[in-house]
Amino acid sequence: MEAVYRITGDRGADIVLEVIGGAHLGKSVELAAVGGHVCQIDALDGFEFSSPAMPLMLKNITIHGIGTGSRRALERLVRALDRAGIRPVVDARYPLVELPAAFKHLARRSGRSALGPCWSVAVAT
Repeated sequence: MEAVYRITGDRGADIVLEVIGGAHLGKSVELAAVGGHVCQIDALDGFEFSSPAMPLMLKNITIHGIGTGSRRALERLVRALDRAGIRPVVDARYPLVELPAAFKHLARRSGRSALGPCWSVAVAT
């Protein structure tokens, strides 16, 4: 946590990607900046979440739940997309070191983003 505060000048992170869940959600709330967003993606520690209420309210943080589904469902989806020849339209790619620029790009327009295994962010229309 100290590293996040040091890097952000004690401000906290505008966007926190949370994958553990459980009691760890409270740490993500603490790390978020005032007006920040916590994106709960999956729940490796279980689906019972807990967080102190005061930092959540004082910081005006928004928590977004992002469901990922099962691996089997993803494999079926990928096969169906391949069979149909559907390809995403990507208008920009950002390396991980330019993640803030990728988020700014997203804020300027509607669309989806993807963080791939190559650690790049793609902004798709």
